[in-house]
Amino acid sequence: MLIGDRDSIASMLPSGRKFWRKQVAGATFAGAFSRDLTARGQPLPPTVSLRELVSGGYIAAADLRAFDGMDVTISLTADEARPQEILIRVRMPDGSVTALLADGSIQGLRR
Repeated sequence: MLIGDRDSIASMLPSGRKFWRKQVAGATFAGAFSRDLTARGQPLPPTVSLRELVSGGYIAAADLRAFDGMDVTISLTADEARPQEILIRVRMPDGSVTALLADGSIQGLRR
């Protein structure tokens, strides 16, 4: 699973690769979410949204101000062995969609 710390979330800004590196670092919350579901015997969904992480108490809404107006989902099943899988998907306020792939590349996607 991806590694990061809570403080990195607050400083995220949508500015190129730095933005993506910090999102990946913040994906540690998705790891905690996955572990909790597994411990409760619940099935693991393919993705989790930042909204779900907030509602589950994994991260504070105040830590996500940089994502206002964006719809962010984190893959719980992506694998580096499959380099074209989406790790993180972001729908921007203008409707454009960008993704960080398992190979580390950043791709614009069709709406």
